[in-house]
Amino acid sequence: MTSLPDTRLVGLAAVGGEHERLAILVNAWIDAYETLRRGAVEREVGTARAALREEQARLTGTIEENRAALDAFRAARDIVTLERDGNEALARLRALNEGLNRARDEAVEAEARLAAIEDANSRGDPVVPASEQGNLEVLEEKAIELRAKLTELGKRFTPFYLENEPDTRVIPAQLAQTEAKIEEKLPQGRRLVLSQGQREVAQTRQRIAVLEGAISPATRRPPTPRPRPFIRATGATPC
Repeated sequence: MTSLPDTRLVGLAAVGGEHERLAILVNAWIDAYETLRRGAVEREVGTARAALREEQARLTGTIEENRAALDAFRAARDIVTLERDGNEALARLRALNEGLNRARDEAVEAEARLAAIEDANSRGDPVVPASEQGNLEVLEEKAIELRAKLTELGKRFTPFYLENEPDTRVIPAQLAQTEAKIEEKLPQGRRLVLSQGQREVAQTRQRIAVLEGAISPATRRPPTPRPRPFIRATGATPC
């Protein structure tokens, strides 16, 4: 057995006349050495792992103790970390900005609806609240039916007959009453829808103003705390 210079390798050699037995002998030496070396490595690795686990446990305990001592120090002196303050302020500012963006989108939609209402009113188009739309449609359909009935009866009978026949002389009065209800609902509907649109625009603008007012102080940097004076304690006593 020889050690190779500048390496951790060794060389095995056997000299003799029986080459086959020498080869078997050398291979047996190699197997025994590998088994021995493998066991030594496993023991070294196990020892190192155990030492690392012990060191990790010790450091973890030290960290937890120091963290608990720091928390107690902060609690005793009412100290809040700047990092936590910054995170909370950033989250609040983000929420305010998201709310402001939504309010601005709602304001654009409300102003567009109000502009459409004002345009329809200026053209004289029928504008009523959604809750009254069904009633208006019923009245308009009734008026159409009464007009059609009068037109059909006028083709078949004379005006004198229509005015004196009980079943037909009431139709003009019914049509006039229906048209009066329609004329009454249209101005009321226009005023109500316009008022609702204006109120919606005012509410969205007010919401924007409130959020902008809340964002303005939230973006200001907090004053930098003045450092506390550090006094080193010594064992000396005054004379």
